[in-house]
Amino acid sequence: MKILSIVLILLCATPVFAQITPEELRAIIRKEVRSIVQEEMDELEKDMRGYVELSFEKLEVQMEGFNKRLDVFNKRLDDLSKSVSFISVIVQILFAFVALAVGLPQIVNTFRNQNYRRTQQDSSPQEPAPNSPKTEETLET
Repeated sequence: MKILSIVLILLCATPVFAQITPEELRAIIRKEVRSIVQEEMDELEKDMRGYVELSFEKLEVQMEGFNKRLDVFNKRLDDLSKSVSFISVIVQILFAFVALAVGLPQIVNTFRNQNYRRTQQDSSPQEPAPNSPKTEETLET
């Protein structure tokens, strides 16, 4: 019985004594290496996703801060624009007043001189106007 059981064990164990070809060995190694590499890649991918998500969260917080600062800056810029617009209107009004203050007397003076010359020419054509240069003809008379 012992012999029979040993023979049966040897018959079942015959594949153990078989030789592995180099191609089979390469296939087994590739399969094992691929599984190890895949596990490492999965772990790295998980780590990278966590890092990227954390980075995005930090960037979102920074962007919110920048948006708040930009809103404050835009408000200040709007206020400044309103102030500059108001000052521009005041300066334009002041220029108009200065032009009126300087130009109105000149215009009035010009109209007075023209009216004076007309009245002088109408009343006595031989007499020169008081501000006109005297000619030889007017000096002789």
